[in-house]
Amino acid sequence: MTHRLPLITTKLHRPPVSGDHVARPRLTRRLHHGLARPLTLVCAGAGFGKTTLVSA
Repeated sequence: MTHRLPLITTKLHRPPVSGDHVARPRLTRRLHHGLARPLTLVCAGAGFGKTTLVSA
């Protein structure tokens, strides 16, 4: 018997970026450089803007 976990649809779409977010050009550049690698890990504490950075 195979048990299937429910699919969380909010995890399939990136959240919208508001117009008043703080631009982080240095972090954005580092994130873009990571595109050439097989995996990029974005690690920081809660509320530090990881999702906003990746969405932008």
